Amino acid sequence: MRRSALVAAALFSASIVMADEDSGQSAVIGYWATQDSILEVATTGDSLSMRVVAMENPVYTEGEEYGPPGAVRVDVNNPDPALRDRPIMNLELLSEYEFSKNRWRGKIYDPQSGNVYSSTMWVEDGELKMRGYIGVAFLGRTQTFAPVAGCAENIRQLLAATRFDTVSCD
Repeated sequence: MRRSALVAAALFSASIVMADEDSGQSAVIGYWATQDSILEVATTGDSLSMRVVAMENPVYTEGEEYGPPGAVRVDVNNPDPALRDRPIMNLELLSEYEFSKNRWRGKIYDPQSGNVYSSTMWVEDGELKMRGYIGVAFLGRTQTFAPVAGCAENIRQLLAATRFDTVSCD
């Protein structure tokens, strides 16, 4: 009797841990806002995908160094010249992402610098946190992304400016 109670307690504890891990895995899925763009995080098999789905300024404007005014922004800082014509919109930013120790871990590409960083991703207090680093995580930088569905005023303005209509704040 005592042994079956211990087994039942162990199974129950394991199911709670697995449920908590599943919620940690899926918590990052959705639309997240930076100051000037909206990113979509989605699952791809056992990994993650992160794409730029809306930008405040998706095209070049008069006086910018790259591209004629009105041309779509491209990956000009990519170290591989063959990839510099890729549009920033819908560009895949993540690679080698795996869920481990209650966090997503992998590589992230930064189109502003053309660099690839090791990174971790998690949700804390309803916000997406992503830490990018080279070598050791404590030497990196954490960026915070707001949930688009939260509809904060800056997100409402970004949605209006980008005409991104997948999420509505009405």
